[in-house]
Amino acid sequence: MTPGRPDSDTGARIVIPMTAPQPPFGPPPDHPAGPPQQPGSWPPPQQAYGQPQYPAGSQYPGGPPQFTPAPPGPQPGGQRTLARKKRLLVLPIVVIVIAALVTALILVLGLSSPQGWVALSFTTISAVVTVLILFWIDRWEPEPPLLLIAAFGWGAAIAPLLALLFTAALPMFSGDLFLSTAVRAPLTEETAKGLFFLVVLMSTRRGRAEFNSLTDALVYAGLIGAGFSFTEDILYISGTANVGDAIQLSVIRVVLGGFGHMLYTGCVAVGFWLAMRSRGVLAKVAWILAGWLVGMLLHGLHNAATAVGALYFLVLGFDFLVFVALVIAAIWSSIREGKVVARQLPAMVDHGWIHASDAGWLGSTAGRKSRAKIMKRTPGGDRQRLRDWVEAVTELAYVRERLDHQQGNPDPHLLDQHQEYVDRILQSKDWVTQTLAGAGAGAGGWPAIAGQPGPRYAVGGYPPPQAPGGYPPPGAGYPPPGR
Repeated sequence: MTPGRPDSDTGARIVIPMTAPQPPFGPPPDHPAGPPQQPGSWPPPQQAYGQPQYPAGSQYPGGPPQFTPAPPGPQPGGQRTLARKKRLLVLPIVVIVIAALVTALILVLGLSSPQGWVALSFTTISAVVTVLILFWIDRWEPEPPLLLIAAFGWGAAIAPLLALLFTAALPMFSGDLFLSTAVRAPLTEETAKGLFFLVVLMSTRRGRAEFNSLTDALVYAGLIGAGFSFTEDILYISGTANVGDAIQLSVIRVVLGGFGHMLYTGCVAVGFWLAMRSRGVLAKVAWILAGWLVGMLLHGLHNAATAVGALYFLVLGFDFLVFVALVIAAIWSSIREGKVVARQLPAMVDHGWIHASDAGWLGSTAGRKSRAKIMKRTPGGDRQRLRDWVEAVTELAYVRERLDHQQGNPDPHLLDQHQEYVDRILQSKDWVTQTLAGAGAGAGGWPAIAGQPGPRYAVGGYPPPQAPGGYPPPGAGYPPPGR
């Protein structure tokens, strides 16, 4: 433990004397048996990695650990997270700016004719409906707004530009219309759309932390696909000969086949999601390639069927069934997210990271909305701070759920994320409770949730502070070995 570093479970600071080297874990060699043990005395029995193991049904023997409270103000974990958030925001902002410029150009060109207005009407309605549905699916753990806008902008502007560049790099398909439509177009377009996950999400640590569920994967895929369809449909429909042809093509492309690009990109996104859940490099690469190939295959099958009129609607029906399956998976994943949060809240209460009264409304979307409204109209209330705190609690629940399934072989990156979320939660834990209680909210309408023991997943890895005589003081605990 470095001097002044906040403890991962309590946010308190443990100061380690630096005047002499620290002894190894456990009692020092000259006291092999340690002091006489009485019920509730220190040290408790040890489990793997030197973490205290407490009796079942009891949070702590002899009362909770006592630490020196941390001084007020931002803690190192929160500062570290904030810096990473700022670094993450740079790329999405660049994407949004480029997308805005390209989309403006497309609109100027497309709206120069009546067909362009028809195209804009159909595509705008389709995009708005799609976005509203995706936001509803993403209600438990809303993604950062800038990332959501960047996803739509990537599909609307960056991906079409990249697809044009990739198309120019593959001139060997230009002489054959069928190969150009059924092979080159799926290859270039699915690669261009899929690069959002690789460049914006998986290339940054904070991006990987945000991309942590099947719901996230399908929401980002839906926005990318909707953005790509928005641009592509405007270009195709505005190029028709008259308004009648524009309406007919709008019905075929937007009404009947408007889900196409969301379906293909969804397959790519599922591959990236499975890769994020895998530990080995080969497994990650294999899942990404599998998702990309499935998306490209469905896209190529759809394009090839356009050359055979009778098969087109058959393939369209098949695509629709696959798309419905993805929608059902997204809704199921969204429902499961709520169950994951509810399952992890008792352990968070037990560890002292959140208050029991707050755990009640944190397990309900209605409770969260209610507290946000109360915070908005409370003098001195900070709605954004509450939103960030709720987000940290939700993210911690997902990280803990993944760690629970890793069966004693935790991913170091997840452990680090676990530590950061605990730090962020503890910074505002008391402020949230006190502010809501001052507004007369409290637990109101949502019963408090009692704490239940659960894994701590401690990180930090430093020797415990030493009391005179070399024995750890009561409640200090044995952190795991160094990282």
